[in-house]
Amino acid sequence: TAEHGSPSQVLAKDLVVDPIQVALAAELGADAVLLSSSVLGAMLPALLDACTIAGVEAAVEVHTPNELQYALQAGATLLVCSNVDRATGELHRQQALGLKGLIPANIVCLAAGGLGDSLADVRALAVAGYDGVVLGRRLVTDPEGGRAFVDEVRAIAVDPVEQVAWG
Repeated sequence: TAEHGSPSQVLAKDLVVDPIQVALAAELGADAVLLSSSVLGAMLPALLDACTIAGVEAAVEVHTPNELQYALQAGATLLVCSNVDRATGELHRQQALGLKGLIPANIVCLAAGGLGDSLADVRALAVAGYDGVVLGRRLVTDPEGGRAFVDEVRAIAVDPVEQVAWG
């Protein structure tokens, strides 16, 4: 964020299913667009191309190993590994952690879904090598507690030995 020395980035988190939505997001100033692998299926490669043409990052949300592999094969370089199954709405607390071992080191990966109430979960994701986390409801429903949680997340320090031991 700007407060921490780097410019704020904007991600368009609409349900994107058409290249025109990517172009509109870019026109309105978005830096990235969220693409859901489970929703897009075979349309994912075309929308990744649309992001490249429009000059925006594609943050591809995945929940299963198959979605992850498909996203990588399609050319995704920024993954959002979600603990929430978009098809059922169910929360699977360790899903993102389980996916991390399948992600090549050169891919930027964020974890999402139900992370706003467990600093231990966020720390485990940091140790596993996630580049960041996506926090949602916690920040909106409890601004004071959310701010304190963000401060705690930012303060997480990962011992390199601990990270190497993970994987």
